[in-house]
Amino acid sequence: MYAIRMLQRFHCEPLVGIYVGAWFLFSVTGLWMLFQYVSTPGGQPAAPQDWPSECSIERATDAQTLVMFVHPHCPCTRASLRELERVVAQSGGAVNPRIVISLPSEAPADWRSTELRNLAERIPGSIVIDDADGEEARRFGVGISGTTLLYDARGKLAFQGGITAGRGHQGDNAGES
Repeated sequence: MYAIRMLQRFHCEPLVGIYVGAWFLFSVTGLWMLFQYVSTPGGQPAAPQDWPSECSIERATDAQTLVMFVHPHCPCTRASLRELERVVAQSGGAVNPRIVISLPSEAPADWRSTELRNLAERIPGSIVIDDADGEEARRFGVGISGTTLLYDARGKLAFQGGITAGRGHQGDNAGES
């Protein structure tokens, strides 16, 4: 409304004012929708409360095991791996990170060598595991890259979710805590 009055004050065509008002409305709506998307976590099925017995991922029996599932080409996962690096550094060795990278069996060679894999391998104490056709992800009920599960030394689920403030955003957040 303000934009329309300003345009009319300068003797602009009323139609231009309508266009400017519509542009403003669409812009605000678009920004609101983008914010909603970024701040809404992906749907998560329930992870098993106990570490799956048929799992091939080695679980630490003397400390917590943190498992992050990664799609090697997901742009938002970079932030998740950087947050994982912070979590591991702050844990003082209390967390044993396992980073599970999903690899389709028929994927080309460039699926294995990615910047995300390099970042995962640089996290101190991390063990990077290739997950052929997502079998381990299915065992844990995971379908979204960046999903993080924390199991205690007894193999009981202590945390499930994301460790970023929003999709692709680093910074303080509840999941990091």
